[in-house]
Amino acid sequence: MQNQSSSIYHVSDTALWIAAYRAMESKRKDSIFEDPLAILLAGERGNQMAKKMKSTSLMAWVVAIRTSVIDRLILKTIESQNIDTVINLGSGLDTRPYRLNFLSNINWFEIDFPNMINYKKEVLVNAKPKCSLNHIELDLSNIEGRRNIFSSLNSSAKNVLLISEGFISYLKEDDVSLLSQDLISNSNFNYWIQDCYTLNMYKVFPKRWKKNMNSSPFQFFPKDWFDFFTKQGWNKNEFISFLAEGNKLGRLTPMPFPFNVFNFLLSNLSHNPFENLYGAVLFSKNNILPIN
Repeated sequence: MQNQSSSIYHVSDTALWIAAYRAMESKRKDSIFEDPLAILLAGERGNQMAKKMKSTSLMAWVVAIRTSVIDRLILKTIESQNIDTVINLGSGLDTRPYRLNFLSNINWFEIDFPNMINYKKEVLVNAKPKCSLNHIELDLSNIEGRRNIFSSLNSSAKNVLLISEGFISYLKEDDVSLLSQDLISNSNFNYWIQDCYTLNMYKVFPKRWKKNMNSSPFQFFPKDWFDFFTKQGWNKNEFISFLAEGNKLGRLTPMPFPFNVFNFLLSNLSHNPFENLYGAVLFSKNNILPIN
């Protein structure tokens, strides 16, 4: 993490970029959540990345709403399903173990590249997590390595919640399929929270973003996100639209014309066709009873 360039050269660099937007949200008077550690983690390089990307208001909105929605899904699942273990895949600079409440009985594992884990531990050396926090240094593309880790974690857990926020979008479809199979084959890996999007949503992302992320592009575009994972053995329990959540919180999407106009006009309808473009989903194994 010594590189001071504002460019994104590796997928792990995006963690600094995302941390910068979480820091921005935390500084707002009407902030949806507070993440003071994100300010430390983003550093100057993360802030420079955010500035270089432009369209700051749009990405700040995405990160704020996504973070808030996934926070809620995590806490709801932990409380209602007696989760004892959380595994964050490609955890980046996420600080939920330090800021979410009701985690005292949770064993939380973060898995990411060694440079990411080491940087995070160094910056947060004086911060105290609210749960048992464990770091695992692993490139998740190492299939044998991750299978060994998953097997070990499965044997020591009773009921596992998986998180893959901002992670699987960078993988190819075959790689996501194989990862899904590796996860579901572990008997105690029962729930999985993801952020999900459609190709149409990706198409309206600013061109500058795609250009600056050329070395780490989005690659996962299934024809039907939910159907893809249903065929893998996962059941969709709950989907929360980021557009609907933004409208609910009074944070309308700062999208380019004419998308913003359409969303505003349709926001009060019982069914807004734009709502399924981007959101977060909670999956459970098909043999697990649905969450009420």
